[in-house]
Amino acid sequence: MSFNKTSVSNQLAASLEKMIRQGRWATGSQLPPLRALASQFNVSVNSVQAAQQALVEQGLVERRARMGVFIKDHPRQGSAGKRLIGVIRPSETLQAEGDVQGQIDLDCNTWIYQIVRAAESQLLGPDYHLATLSFPADSRDPMASLQVQIERLGDDLAGVFGAACPGLVPLWAQLASRKIPWVSINLPQPGSVYNFVAADNQAGGRQLGSCLAATGVDRVLVLTTALGQRESIEDRIMGVYQSYLRAQRSTQGIEVVVCKDVEEQSGYQVTLEYLNRKGPRPQVIFALGDKLALGAIRACREANVSVPDEVGVVGGTGLELAQYSHPSLTTLNQPMEMIGQHVAEMLLEMIRGGMCQMLGRRILSTLTWRESFCVPSEIRLSLEQQCREQTHKPNTLSAFTSAPRSAAHPTPSGGL
Repeated sequence: MSFNKTSVSNQLAASLEKMIRQGRWATGSQLPPLRALASQFNVSVNSVQAAQQALVEQGLVERRARMGVFIKDHPRQGSAGKRLIGVIRPSETLQAEGDVQGQIDLDCNTWIYQIVRAAESQLLGPDYHLATLSFPADSRDPMASLQVQIERLGDDLAGVFGAACPGLVPLWAQLASRKIPWVSINLPQPGSVYNFVAADNQAGGRQLGSCLAATGVDRVLVLTTALGQRESIEDRIMGVYQSYLRAQRSTQGIEVVVCKDVEEQSGYQVTLEYLNRKGPRPQVIFALGDKLALGAIRACREANVSVPDEVGVVGGTGLELAQYSHPSLTTLNQPMEMIGQHVAEMLLEMIRGGMCQMLGRRILSTLTWRESFCVPSEIRLSLEQQCREQTHKPNTLSAFTSAPRSAAHPTPSGGL
């Protein structure tokens, strides 16, 4: 008989969780080795590893390098007090040598990690524990895995938040029908009005477009991933176009090129091909992902094109790695920390108020000026003043910021 590995690992995780909460193993003690658990429960080592990762994400156990998995301090079953807030996060599978294999969280430099981290800092306290609800990053149907985990949490689940994706639309509806408050990072689906916190990407694109138009930039290369799949990408591009039209400047010099993914190698290949073709080179490259922008900088270096003297480069995410590139990367930031804070605030308001629905919030983006592209200070100050005058909604924030010198020129110990 064949078994579904996800189902087996979920069942095993539930059994181990019950044993932990009932005190089978003392706090600080080590779980039995992988192969011992596999033999005890008559399952594969991979299923044990996946079950252990689920326990790690729930905060019940922790991995210690080269030592194993250990029991953390945890609430006993039936104890009064803290309830659980579910954090939906994708995970990837990491294969390594020996028994060190299983699932790990996605790269901590991804925007979703930084948003979740900001939300968690607001939610952790005397009233709530956080429980990670994970699903494979490449899954087209995350519902099956998430439903099992939510059912396992039962009445202890006070609320849920996570990043929007098409596969989660049925989950939001299911949570609403069960009167469980939830908040989506970005719109849960196009046209949504409730229960989301998102960046005002069109306004962010207008900020950058206003800077480009005001400094006489006529040729802009926009690097993006597939259009029509993410509203945030199209909104930022539209914002740039709107600023040029408002400034009565031609948009013919704005060229959008689609990359196969958001990785540095894609930005490098597309930019190098673009620079090697005949015709005037762009004055500014706007990459809608910071890793694409870093690839563009590498391509410029290889093509002997100086950044920023000959071509300016702007990233479109605001990851921590942007400050450590050479030259350091100017970014139109996704307001990740503010989004995370508002996600936590909205979720707590709904939980405490007994509500399951609240109007969504949009947070204005920020520009951080570094070495790869900058504009005269008088233009920056003028545009900053315009943004302040336009920022009148109570749940929005807009600002232009400059990176401190220490960020633009890190010490040798700086880095990721």
